[in-house]
Amino acid sequence: MIIIFSKNNYLEQALRNFKIYQNLKIKTTQDENQLEGKDRICIIDEMGSFNNQCQISITLSKIGTVDLKKPFHISSLNILIIKCLTKLNNYIFLNKFSFFYNERLLINNDDKVIKLTEKEASLLNFILKSPTFTINKNEALDKLWQYNIDSETSTLETHIYLLKAKFKKLGFEDALSIQKDKMNFNI
Repeated sequence: MIIIFSKNNYLEQALRNFKIYQNLKIKTTQDENQLEGKDRICIIDEMGSFNNQCQISITLSKIGTVDLKKPFHISSLNILIIKCLTKLNNYIFLNKFSFFYNERLLINNDDKVIKLTEKEASLLNFILKSPTFTINKNEALDKLWQYNIDSETSTLETHIYLLKAKFKKLGFEDALSIQKDKMNFNI
C-alpha cells in the first residue's frame, strides 16, 4: 500500500499511470492516522513537521532535507518507491515482472496476474533475498518448512516445479532451476 500525505492527488494520479502499481492500493489523504501501520510506504508531500508514524517514508519538498527535492521527474520518485517496496519484500524487475509478497502476486508487463500460494510466495521471497538468487536446498527446507536436513522429501522440488509452471505462464521459460543441492532464479 502507498499512502500519499498531501493536499492534492496529483501524485496518486501520476503513479496510477505506471503499470507496476495498478495492483497496489494507492491513497491520498490528509489524515495523519492513516500513516500508521506496517506494510505501507508513506509519501509525505510538502507537509509541515509532524509525528510520522510510518515505518517507510519518502519526503518531498522544495526546501529542507528531504528524500526528493521539487521539482522532480516522476521516474525519480518511481526509483525511490521501488527501493522502498523491496524493504517490504516486494520486488520489481523493470520490463519483466513484479512480485508482491504480501499479496502473493506475480504480475508481468502485460498485466497478466498469477496468484501464488503462501508457500510459493515464501519460497520465492527466500530466493530473492539471497544476493545471488541462489539458495541451498537444505537451508530452504530448514527455514521454510522446518524439516530435518536428513529427512527425505520432494517438497521443495514440488514447489519449484509449481513456481516454474507459473513463471512459464508469464512468459519466462527457465526462471527457476535446481542443480544438485542448489536452486537458482534466473531472470
